[in-house]
Amino acid sequence: MATDGGVFDQHGNLTGVKSKIWASPSRPFLAGGVGGDWEVDTLSRFSVAATLGGTVDEAIEWLARVLPDRPEVTSPIPFELVIGCISEAHGPQIWRFRSFHPDRPLPALRLEWRGDVALGPALTVEEMQAAGYYPEDFRRTSIGFMKAMRAKPCRPEFYPGGEIAEGHYIGAHVDHAVITADGVMVERVLEWPDVIGQRIEP
Repeated sequence: MATDGGVFDQHGNLTGVKSKIWASPSRPFLAGGVGGDWEVDTLSRFSVAATLGGTVDEAIEWLARVLPDRPEVTSPIPFELVIGCISEAHGPQIWRFRSFHPDRPLPALRLEWRGDVALGPALTVEEMQAAGYYPEDFRRTSIGFMKAMRAKPCRPEFYPGGEIAEGHYIGAHVDHAVITADGVMVERVLEWPDVIGQRIEP
């Protein structure tokens, strides 16, 4: 998983910097997402806590049952939660769970397995090729892709209501996480000199 570290208002101003990856201290399992900060952070912590004292498969099975009944799902602020893990029975997996969004085919409020997930400004095939795609080096690929996404103006889909200014919504830093059978390693691979209170100038 690769994420930026920027928190933005609806005008595209950088309002904060944070780590967006929540990693289990004892299992090959991490969580993160986009949308309402409180909703994503709360559900990420909740998901990571599900791994304590049990297996990854037990955590996923339990989360599939209980996430739809969490109070966060009734929030008017949309969100999408992403879970990366290594299943004891099935190997590497990516799951996602999201609030209702009328333009997405993925059912709302269901834990769904996905082969891959990309959130943020959409890149075309040509833009991905120009950014550099290295199948055997996701760290290098993710840095190039995040730079390309940062440079591409957009309007975030998951902002909590109101008119959203077109701007650049990738900022602060890039964190790169690797999940192995031994756990999760998170590395900060890139930092930008972005200024709190100002828009991103790629």
